Formats: sequence, C-alpha cells, structure tokens
Amino acid sequence: MTLPDVALFAGLGAFAGFFAGLLGIGGGAIITPLLVLTFASIMNPAIATHAAIGTAMAVIALTSIPSLLTHARHGAVEWRLGGMLAGGAAVGAFVGSNLANLFSAALLNLLLSLFLFYVSYVMFFPHRRSKPKPALPLLALTGVGGVIGVLSSLLGIGGGAMSTPFLSRQGLSMQKSIGTSSFFNNPVSTFAAAGYIISGWNNTAMPDGSIGYVYSPALIYIAIFSMIFAIIGANLTAKLPEKLLRYVFGTLTTILAVRLLTSSVLAQW
Repeated sequence: MTLPDVALFAGLGAFAGFFAGLLGIGGGAIITPLLVLTFASIMNPAIATHAAIGTAMAVIALTSIPSLLTHARHGAVEWRLGGMLAGGAAVGAFVGSNLANLFSAALLNLLLSLFLFYVSYVMFFPHRRSKPKPALPLLALTGVGGVIGVLSSLLGIGGGAMSTPFLSRQGLSMQKSIGTSSFFNNPVSTFAAAGYIISGWNNTAMPDGSIGYVYSPALIYIAIFSMIFAIIGANLTAKLPEKLLRYVFGTLTTILAVRLLTSSVLAQW
C-alpha cells in the first residue's frame, strides 16, 4: 500500500469510528458505502462490494469492543435484552454472509441504500412512547435478532443501524438503545466476518493480502483508528440530548443512502 492509501484508510477509520461510538451503529453504515466506492477503483468492481462488506464486518468485530466498554461504564447497556437478540443474530449473520455470493454488487448497493432511507425515516419520525410496551417473549426476540443478523451481514451494516431503531421502539431511551446496540454489534460482525472469509476463500479476483473477502491492509488501519475515535464518540453520547442524536443519525444515513443509490444507478449506464 502507498502512503496515500494508508492516510485514506486511517482517515476513514477515524471518521467511521467516531460516529460508530456516538450513534451505536457499529460503523458499518459509514464504512461499507465508503469502502464500496474506494475498492471499486483498486480492485475488480464485481467483487468490490463483497470485499467492502467483508472488510467492514471484520473492522466492526474489533472496534465494537471499546465502544461497548465505554457505553457499559455509563450504564447504558441492557445486557439481558441485548443477549437475547445477539443469540439469534450470530446465527443469522453467518447464514447471511454465505448467501452474499448469490447477489450482484449493484443489487447489494441498491438494497443497502433503500434500507438506509428507512432508518432515516425512523430516526426523524420516532414512534411515540406513550406507554411502556410489554416485553417480547424470548423466542420472538431471538427471531428478531436472527432476521437482523441476516440482513446486517448481507448489507454490511453491522446490526446497529437496525437494532438501534428497534430498541428505541421497544421503549428504551436513545442512549440505552445505542449502548445496547454496541453490545449487539459484536456477535453479528464476528460471525458475518467469518462467513465472508469462508465464502471468499477461493476467489482469485481478490488482491494480495486478502483473507477471503476481507482485505487485511485496509482492515488494519481502519480498525486502529476506529477504536481510538469510537471511544471519543461513545463518551459524547451520554452528554448529548436524544433529539440531537436522532437528527445526526437520520441526516448521516440519508446522505449515505443518496450517495449509494446514485452510484448504483450510474453503474447501470
């Protein structure tokens, strides 16, 4: 890798890590679309999206740990609820990552952009918590986790972009939704990364230094700087008002959705 490449991936890691810690989204909703655009210029475009998702999942598996510890120190993690979701999510993430080879890069980009639009809507127009919701049964929570795990690994978003709105609609405050999502992100990303390594193991189109669909040179620099800046972002979460967090989250996902949708449409021309 050249020095500009190192600077690019380090900067991407710092940017994604900060917002991952601040918003509890695991960084995938930021890292994945940016890596799709970056990888398309340095490797075969046909596998650039798969490599971007696989690499992003590996990054999140590492960077979700310091973010989780920071949120836990602030008492913002609902361990029992997060554990119920995580059990099904781990299985779903591994299954979804192995299904990714059945999807084209353009289709994965389109699906991700559409989902990010939905997340933006949920953040800008939150469900009113007029009265406490009854807790979902264990089997239902595990099933929800499984569905989120499959979709997260297919789209490369780590799980937080889905689990944060879901937990918010269950009656948790935005701070606790974000903190619990940071716990949920680790098993999703770990099992998804393992799946992308296995499914891409024999793909000769991947560049040197790759492990399956994980491009390790990018992984190293993104992970290091993400972990540093995730702690900074996570510490700010407890100090910021819920409404501001929602607007920041919604604005960021809208921008990324538009950029991904644009690139997906242009790729067809």
